[in-house]
Amino acid sequence: MALIEAEILDGGGAVRLGWSDGVAARFHAIWLRDNARDAKTRDAGNGQRLISLADIAGDIALTEASVGAGGVEVSFSDGHRTHLPADWLRDNRYDGAGEAGVWSPAVRLWRAGHAVARDELPRLQSSPAALRDWLAAIVRDGVARVSGVPTASGSLEEIVKLFGHIRETNYGRWFDVRSEVNPTNLAYTNLGLQAHTDNPYRDPVPGLQVLACLENSVDGGESSVVDGFAAIEMLRSEDRQAYDVLADHPARFEYAGSDGVRLRSKRPIIECGPD
Repeated sequence: MALIEAEILDGGGAVRLGWSDGVAARFHAIWLRDNARDAKTRDAGNGQRLISLADIAGDIALTEASVGAGGVEVSFSDGHRTHLPADWLRDNRYDGAGEAGVWSPAVRLWRAGHAVARDELPRLQSSPAALRDWLAAIVRDGVARVSGVPTASGSLEEIVKLFGHIRETNYGRWFDVRSEVNPTNLAYTNLGLQAHTDNPYRDPVPGLQVLACLENSVDGGESSVVDGFAAIEMLRSEDRQAYDVLADHPARFEYAGSDGVRLRSKRPIIECGPD
């Protein structure tokens, strides 16, 4: 969308920018000066800041703001002049009407009956387009399947190396789920597990988990997945008070496992971003 207007506000303390689709946002003078993209403010090679907030006067003001090619031209009371791209400003706006979006636009909430995206490991390894679409499904739905994984312990690393790295934990780089006598984790039993999130006692909690079924020698063992975001959205719309309780008040989580490992954390059941 095109940037179409720039109006200085509060005696130069801020500027209001408007786009052709009706989106508008206010940007403060000190924020714009601190985030200037020019070579005097940021290194041309790596984009890191060459100034600090201490170098900017607390009463800095905008003296001029006009829509230019692909962005806005602004001048400041300290004599600095710079160009800020319209797309960058739109993506980084922090001031606007209404409640901030809860979910990224890329996220799709789903319920029972949702068809989970699926592909073959050899195809993901050989086709960048297939890998792109498979990873996009994970971003969109939070889950995707892959078949054709070698039936050997640790083979799931073949999946991970396609897009990232493994965060090692007290379990090691991976762990084999199997039935044990006197287990320290319900995963090591033949009991069915209800819907849950893993490792809430860990900081940080796992962001993306990879589960690989190598062999199932018994009846049953089907896996189920639940869209936790959809469950949260349902709760938020049907019982806002209950949602607020789970989002505003922390719960305690603890793991007391073998080898003297004890992990604890304290966090809300529903963790919200800062905005």
